[in-house]
Amino acid sequence: MPLPVGAPLDPSTFGGLSTKDTIDNTDWSGVDLSIVNGGTGASTAAGARTNLGLGDLAIQNTVSNEDWDGADLAVSNGGTGSSTASGARTNLGLGDLATQNTVNNGDWNGADLAISNGGTGSSTASGARTNLGLGSVATQNSNNISITGGSITGTEVTLETFTVAGAPSGSVGRIGYCTDGDAGSACFVVHDGTDWKVLSLGATISST
Repeated sequence: MPLPVGAPLDPSTFGGLSTKDTIDNTDWSGVDLSIVNGGTGASTAAGARTNLGLGDLAIQNTVSNEDWDGADLAVSNGGTGSSTASGARTNLGLGDLATQNTVNNGDWNGADLAISNGGTGSSTASGARTNLGLGSVATQNSNNISITGGSITGTEVTLETFTVAGAPSGSVGRIGYCTDGDAGSACFVVHDGTDWKVLSLGATISST
């Protein structure tokens, strides 16, 4: 029954907790505190997890492929929507090049790469030369240049030099400098299609 207001307190009626500053597990006596009262309704960790509706992942520090159970994670959710590499590539809209480490001519499919994009705009050597503005000299070797219908100005021309014993084969109009071709003396020579012919050297140039 309630005590009258102002009545003295009787310590003998107090419980054991009245003299404690803190409480711990040893002070608990009764059924496990229910979830509706802020507890777990269990006195074991496993029972608490069960009562709280937790699954197996609740006690894991990491997850792996083995922990996955369900449909493949959709692309819209950050997945690929597939459980195979090829299916993933298809869903992500990747083409055949996605699996290649290098590319070659066989991978090209389209118009010839334009000059403005670093190409030649042609699929043939002659077409490429034309598009690049190259002339016929572009296909000649540096040791065998044929100039037709043009001239060389302001450039020193050095004739090939050889001996009679080492004279090369020639064609009509080919000229050279033979160090022993004129009875042992040096001379200019021109080929007539059959043999090298001596061109007599004139006198030293003089203004008088």
